[in-house]
Amino acid sequence: MVIPINKEADMSKYKNSKHISTKKLAYIGLDLAYKTDDLNTYNLEASKVNAQLTDSGWEILTASCDYVNTAKYGYKAVAFINKETKEVHITSAGTKFNISDFLDDLLIALHYLPTKLTPLQEFVNEVINKLGGLNKATEYIFNTSGHSLGAIYADLSLVEIHSRNLPFNKSTTFDSPGSKPIIERAIKKNVFTEKVTTPIEELATHSKIYNAKHNLVNITNKHLGKTIMVLPSKTTELSQLEAWASYLYNFAKQKAIKYLGINGIVEGFEEIIAGISRHGLVNFSDLKQNITLTIDDWETETQKYAKHTLNFKKNLYNQIVETETGANLVEIYNNFQSCSQEYAQEVKTTGDISNYHLVC
Repeated sequence: MVIPINKEADMSKYKNSKHISTKKLAYIGLDLAYKTDDLNTYNLEASKVNAQLTDSGWEILTASCDYVNTAKYGYKAVAFINKETKEVHITSAGTKFNISDFLDDLLIALHYLPTKLTPLQEFVNEVINKLGGLNKATEYIFNTSGHSLGAIYADLSLVEIHSRNLPFNKSTTFDSPGSKPIIERAIKKNVFTEKVTTPIEELATHSKIYNAKHNLVNITNKHLGKTIMVLPSKTTELSQLEAWASYLYNFAKQKAIKYLGINGIVEGFEEIIAGISRHGLVNFSDLKQNITLTIDDWETETQKYAKHTLNFKKNLYNQIVETETGANLVEIYNNFQSCSQEYAQEVKTTGDISNYHLVC
C-alpha cells in the first residue's frame, strides 16, 4: 500500500477566501477539542470557531461529543472540512485530569496501546459517514493534528486513515510524548481496520513534530520522525510562563515531595518545572514568533538539554513498573491528582491558566 503524497492546497485560486495554514487550523481545532468533554462549553465555543473560520472555506464537520461511541474513555476530537479544497482535518486533544486520560498516559509510557484507540477508529467511521461513505471520502485529502497525549492519537489516526487507503498528507503534532513504539506495536498487532504493510520510515515522512525544549512529556518515548524544537522569542507568552514557573518553584517542589514521595529531585527542579511550563498548547499558538531548530535525534539530545528531567522521568517510571496491584495504581493516581489540584489552585492566584495543560 502506497501513501498518496499531497501538498497543502493552493488557496489562491479560490476567490473570496482567506488562507488558514495547517498549523493555524491545528491550533484552533485543538483548542476546541479540549472543550468537547463538556457539551455546553463545546457548543458555545464551536459557534465562535465557525465564525472565526468564515470565508476560509473551513467549517466544523463533526466532534467526538456528537456520538456516544466516540465520547468513550475521554476521547476528545474535532473534525473540520473544506469543501472547496477537498480537505479534512482531525484534531485530537491531550490529557485532562480524569482517570481515563491518566490510564492512557500510563499505557503510553509503558508502550501499550491507549484505551482511546477504539473511539478513535469509531470517529474515523463517523467522519467517513459524514462525507457520504468510503467512495466519497477518497475524494478528500486528510490531515491530523494533536497536542501532548493527543499527538499519539493524531499519529494513530494517520495510520488508521492510511489503512483504509484514503489520501493522507500530514500529522502535525505539538509536544508529543513520542509515538513510534505505539505505532510499531499497533501495526504488529494488526489493530487497524486493514493490514498496514508500509514501512514505518515511510509513515514517518508524513509526521511533522513540533516540541518545546526537552521536558517531562516529550522525552517519554521515541519520536516517529525528525523533531522541530520550538524556542520562545522575547515577545511570546513563554517568557511569562517561565517566570510563572520560577515563582511557583518552592510550592511545586513541596507538593511533589509530599504526594509523590520523590525526595531526590531538589537538584534541577527549576529545570523540570520550567520544562512543564513550556508544554501548554498556548506556547505553540504562533510559530512565526518562535525560534525553531530541527533535531535529527531527539533522544540523544535529552541528556544535553534536560538531564535532571530525564532522571525524574526514570524515578517516576520505576514507581509505575514496580506497582503490583490495581489498588497501588489508584493510589498513585489519587496522589498525583491531589498534588496537581493543590498546584492548580495555587496557580489560579497568579493568573489565568485556561488552555494550559500540565500533563501529556
